[in-house]
Amino acid sequence: MELRHFLVAVTLILLACAPAPGEVSVTFEWGDSQPTEKVWIYGWIAEVNPTTMDWLRTVAELAEPHAYEEGVSLDFTKVPNGESLVVSLELRGEPAADARTLWYGMSKPFALAPGTTTDVQVSVVMSQSPTLDDVVIVEAVGPDECPGCLVSSNLATLKFTATNAAAVHLANGNQFVTCFHRLEPDMERAEGPTLTTQEGTWTVADWDLDCGLSDPEDGPRSVYLELIDGHEYVSQTIPLQIVVDRQPPTEEIISSLDGSQLVGLETTLLFGVLNGDEMWVEACRYEDYVCEVVEGFLLPCDEENVDHIEVEEWTTLATQGCVRFKDDSVDAVRAKFRDFAQNESPWAVFEFDSVVE
Repeated sequence: MELRHFLVAVTLILLACAPAPGEVSVTFEWGDSQPTEKVWIYGWIAEVNPTTMDWLRTVAELAEPHAYEEGVSLDFTKVPNGESLVVSLELRGEPAADARTLWYGMSKPFALAPGTTTDVQVSVVMSQSPTLDDVVIVEAVGPDECPGCLVSSNLATLKFTATNAAAVHLANGNQFVTCFHRLEPDMERAEGPTLTTQEGTWTVADWDLDCGLSDPEDGPRSVYLELIDGHEYVSQTIPLQIVVDRQPPTEEIISSLDGSQLVGLETTLLFGVLNGDEMWVEACRYEDYVCEVVEGFLLPCDEENVDHIEVEEWTTLATQGCVRFKDDSVDAVRAKFRDFAQNESPWAVFEFDSVVE
């Protein structure tokens, strides 16, 4: 890749053990692209292991972010002399500590000698950082005020957009310890979560929201994700909050305001359930404790009716609803209920003893 030199920044470094400040000229080197919008520079000077390039300790940091522009001066103070020092830079979209890193780079090691004024030429090759966007749990549902905040199983599918990434880290804790996994495209796994990719969309299947929990009762869960590029640079951490709800509605019941004798073909049904949010109501023929559904035989009352409800589809839970039968060939109605997490109750059945025209 052809590198183009776009900016030279002169950085003044005050040496802790030297009589005069040393000068470090930092050259930003760009590949095929560079920032087109305003960005801010965050910078550090660190001591590294010269063999592995592992970061050993930070020795200086920019006091505040600097806007990226030609000839900008980056002022580091109180930098100790030493071997194996590097300049590490990040360009972010906003001057905020939690802003996303868009570009990053680290120089090769250099040295600052005591008792001398040091003039060091440092070249920082800038790369686009991995970015993680549009994270969703595919199975997540919820009410209008909280869409996508509930799941009815501990096994979830996570889908997101990944750019400039070689792997993803996931965990059920923000220190990336609880149930930590590193997944890479085309990685073969005998068990546990798996990763598939299609262009820029990454999908993690069978992520266990209960993994690492000693007592995994229903309730809130947190999943944390971060991307890693080919240089092992780590993106910002993205937290994902979800609530596991595996308990279906209970104590379901259906009856008629008119009792078991249906006079005419219209009646008002009564419903009861614990922890239900929606219901499905339909007609059936009841025989030998089996209620065989008869589609199209239960009809809603006029919409002007104060107890109007929809039938043969999921509708908002009501305590009572007006319905009418197509004819007298059916003798029962049934209802089931579900919560916002899509957990369903068993059917509740009400049988009429007789139908009087």
